[in-house]
Amino acid sequence: MARSLLAATLLGLCFGFDVLDVGAPRTGTQTLSEALQVLGYRTLHSGYERWSRAPVCNYLFQNGSLQDALQVLDGYDAAMDEPFHLIYREVMDAFPQAKFVLTVSDPETWYQSYLDFMVEARQRQLKKVVAAGLKVKRAMSLSTEQTELTELTEQKRGGDVCELVRNFGCEFDNPQQTPEIKRRCLAGYNQHNARVQEVIPPDRLLVFNMSDGWPSLTTFLGKAVPEQPFPYVDKFNDANAEQTEAVAFLQQGVGIHRRAAHQRFEL
Repeated sequence: MARSLLAATLLGLCFGFDVLDVGAPRTGTQTLSEALQVLGYRTLHSGYERWSRAPVCNYLFQNGSLQDALQVLDGYDAAMDEPFHLIYREVMDAFPQAKFVLTVSDPETWYQSYLDFMVEARQRQLKKVVAAGLKVKRAMSLSTEQTELTELTEQKRGGDVCELVRNFGCEFDNPQQTPEIKRRCLAGYNQHNARVQEVIPPDRLLVFNMSDGWPSLTTFLGKAVPEQPFPYVDKFNDANAEQTEAVAFLQQGVGIHRRAAHQRFEL
């Protein structure tokens, strides 16, 4: 462990890193990424650059290399989205100059946002089915639907603990959200936020709600307030209209297939 920490510290001396978003996914990580880019930071959002997740996940949950995990940050000034929000202790030690932003949202609002995100993710998968030209009868197959049309992480329910904030105790890929699942998930969300504020010194941490806009963020980072308005970004949601059209197209195809099958049966 000591050797690993030493290697990580030496790695931190080799390249700079400035800002880590320690907030959960769906708390405005896309917006923060865009805002930091406006301020001149090179940002790494793991939702866009999914290759960046594996080394960090391996370190956190599979006894992987801390050095390999931190090496992912090389070439970037800031990082956000899971699993980066879980390595704040390591970043705090390896990059003494780094600052941390805890993006927050009302817990109930956050929970609903994640549920909405899962609906959109399934719609994107439906669009892929249509774009790939798969036969409608295959889309109707329950087993294929479970395999092809579920959540974009390509993980079955109960799979990779590094995805969908499962480490909070959440089960967002479970269509049946029981009160107990919700309670456990929200408890994990609140515990994470509390733990972050206990560990990271106040002078290195900004608790940030997107409604705060530029003033608190730029003051914390020592930057001038830009002339352009504070951005609000959700690229996954922006494509929703197109996804809905794809779903309607697929449903229309399913209806045609059912009618044809019914007619064959009558004959």
